[in-house]
Amino acid sequence: TFSQPGLKVAHVVKAPKGPAYSIRVNAQQFLWRYDYSGIKDAKWNTYSYNDLVLPAGVTVLLDFTSSDVEAAWWVPQLGGSVTAMPGYSNKFWVRAERPGLYPGSGTVVNGTNYASQITNVTVVDPRLFVRWLAGKQIEIDQAMTALGVERADGEAAALTDGGGSK
Repeated sequence: TFSQPGLKVAHVVKAPKGPAYSIRVNAQQFLWRYDYSGIKDAKWNTYSYNDLVLPAGVTVLLDFTSSDVEAAWWVPQLGGSVTAMPGYSNKFWVRAERPGLYPGSGTVVNGTNYASQITNVTVVDPRLFVRWLAGKQIEIDQAMTALGVERADGEAAALTDGGGSK
């Protein structure tokens, strides 16, 4: 067996100090879905695509997986590349001290449109993060309500069957 003194195996590394949030990250060809439902005491089921919002000065666990193909998430200012694969969970701790915009990209060729699998991480004051979560949940709730109204009055059926049944 291979062993190296001082080598830390990822599954035994303890979280950095400070409050921790958990966000699930799912790679989908060719985008990233961020699910904020793992945040302790959260009363929302908020998610976003390609744009991740994090609180400044707070330790966050990103839990990566993939729905379809291997993908790699890379935001150079926040650390190394993280691989997302179907059927596997790959955890990554991140803590950004300063608010700002941190652009990132994919680093695995996984199809003809892989170059469009980009991400932007926006780091905000922790109070603004909570406000953003609440606002995003309202936006999602309104969209779901509108979808329900469309389904109830037949608009969705008209969209899927070419407009013949309204």
